Amino acid sequence: MKRYLTDEEIKRAKADKKIREGIIAELEAKLEIGKPRPVTVDGPDPETGYKMGAYRMTRRVATEDAIRQFCDAIGEFNPLYRNRDYLKNTRYGGLIAPPQFLGAVAPYSGIAKAAEDLDFHVARVDAGVSVEWFKIIREVDRFTVFEYPTSVKDITRENTVLQFLVNGNRVFKNQRDEVVAIVDIAGIAVVLREPSPGKVQVGKPPQFRRFSKREVEDWFKRAEKEKIRGGNPLFWEDVKVGDELPPTHHLFTQAEAIAYSAAMGKSVSWRTHMAHTRDTWKNMIDPESGLPDFTHWHLTDAAAQRLGMPRANALGMQMRAWLGRMISNWMGDDGFIQKMGDQLRGVLYRDSLALCKGRVVKKYIQDREHLVELTVTVEDHDGNFMIPNGTATVVLPSRKMGIGAGIP
Repeated sequence: MKRYLTDEEIKRAKADKKIREGIIAELEAKLEIGKPRPVTVDGPDPETGYKMGAYRMTRRVATEDAIRQFCDAIGEFNPLYRNRDYLKNTRYGGLIAPPQFLGAVAPYSGIAKAAEDLDFHVARVDAGVSVEWFKIIREVDRFTVFEYPTSVKDITRENTVLQFLVNGNRVFKNQRDEVVAIVDIAGIAVVLREPSPGKVQVGKPPQFRRFSKREVEDWFKRAEKEKIRGGNPLFWEDVKVGDELPPTHHLFTQAEAIAYSAAMGKSVSWRTHMAHTRDTWKNMIDPESGLPDFTHWHLTDAAAQRLGMPRANALGMQMRAWLGRMISNWMGDDGFIQKMGDQLRGVLYRDSLALCKGRVVKKYIQDREHLVELTVTVEDHDGNFMIPNGTATVVLPSRKMGIGAGIP
């Protein structure tokens, strides 16, 4: 059975490089570094036996219902992703999905999943991703996904926990064998001590506050005032370095976590969980009922505390989807998000407000594409940054080239 390492064992591992090298070697063997493997809907993979677990492929097809559920989960009201009548008058001609919808096809913060096969407990932390999109995601697109683990690195320091950085990427292809997107992923595997009340092993202790009704009403009014550019083109020539994107306003509560979890296809019954975790469910016992608690650390405080965190918290992919919504609002129907990248540097805890911001830092022409580079951020109600230095590259229409020129 899986166990927690003792303080003495962790102290010894931090002091002894050979012990850490042994953990790296075990992780590399389980990940099969450099070997591509298909990300399957139902693990384990029939050829390799590798079990994707929570980060398996959760849906193969971009159906209308799946796109709508994803949009509902992130508060996306853009008719470009919802309204067939509206789409008849666009260059797309049919329903498309937001770029970050791929996170609901095969969630891409799970490259460190193999760490769960170690005989001691670890927490898997999303350290950041970089995504490049090559194609629009259209309704009924059918996906295949391959994962390529590339490296495991010891990032333990004297003043840190025992932790390892796992890198890799995922390649998403559609039914035409076209590469839709390539995602470079960084995940951290944190080795855990036995949890104890009030002791935080991952993240920083949150500062809780109670919001007044007036604060909530004001935040919602700000959200209601957010503008969707839609069919009014934003031309490259009209964008200036230093322009600020209209911010978007978000709330992270348990309801938001449940909605996004369901959109990802991660909300399943206890029987399904038991089938995947038959040997580890005894580590997930609810102390009051004695029943297994299969909620994850983004949903409930109890699950978070089992993994050394003080409170449930937002998925990195959820915050990236919010940023994608902000960019789509600004660029309009005729823009294309080509790249997004980030490093997560803070935790958005349950019952927080979140604000997405963006600014134009560069514009240029390359290979006939009219490009704009952005910095994007996510911060909470106290000004703490979850994503302090995110980036994005957007292709915009040009007055000279015309709408649709150079855009996938």
